[in-house]
Amino acid sequence: MRETRTRRSHSLAHPSLATISIIGTKAVFLEDDISFRDATRHPPNPKIAQLRQDGPNLLRSGRVGIVRSMEPNLEYVRSAAYHEAGHIVVAAVQGLSLRNEGIHLDRWGNGIACICDRKPDGSTNVGSEVEREKTIITVFAGWIAQNRVYPCSTSGLKYDIPHLNALLDEMYSSGSSEWWAAKDSLRKESERLIELHWGAIEKVALTLWSKPYSQKALAIGDLSSEPLEKHLSVAEIVGVLRQFQITPHIESESS
Repeated sequence: MRETRTRRSHSLAHPSLATISIIGTKAVFLEDDISFRDATRHPPNPKIAQLRQDGPNLLRSGRVGIVRSMEPNLEYVRSAAYHEAGHIVVAAVQGLSLRNEGIHLDRWGNGIACICDRKPDGSTNVGSEVEREKTIITVFAGWIAQNRVYPCSTSGLKYDIPHLNALLDEMYSSGSSEWWAAKDSLRKESERLIELHWGAIEKVALTLWSKPYSQKALAIGDLSSEPLEKHLSVAEIVGVLRQFQITPHIESESS
């Protein structure tokens, strides 16, 4: 079985929003996008000053630029704890091993649920295959769990969708009827497991969220340069899951 850490980016998929008011209309200025939304903060930022100056023209043209907020959206970051908990619990109930690093979450919602899952290897037309299917179900689970507490169509998709699509591409011809049927079936199975094990997912998420921020112990790849994180060890995860009669497999120290 090929192993890889499951890495999910949240704040990149749904950044917290910086805001200004333009002629009585509240607009959001976000980088690399074109959008208006309601908001209230006024962080000191040179791009904000420029937007105030150019606001009327931007409103008339329907265009607006984007900058990242100075502070994270706490509701979104809290929902990211559910995202990682969804990965962990659904992996565990399917028999995928949890890695010793546990769960890590920074203050923007960038996180890692460390599990032993299937990594795409470039195979083609392998058909239905258990390891890939379990991984796809696990990947879907993060997005599904997060959206139960913070509805957002893009949350966590930046890294999740390419991963599950790559595995589907190895099983079936990309975009074929079999490909779409498998994707739909595996998503529904993930939804079923989320519903069945929601109590465990919520407990893991809230246990992670209750942790104080501490010095980052594990690099979150290229997803975060934050020095602080919330961390839930694999031992703590096991303790929570056993309350729900779930006994996860843990990777061996030698693997």
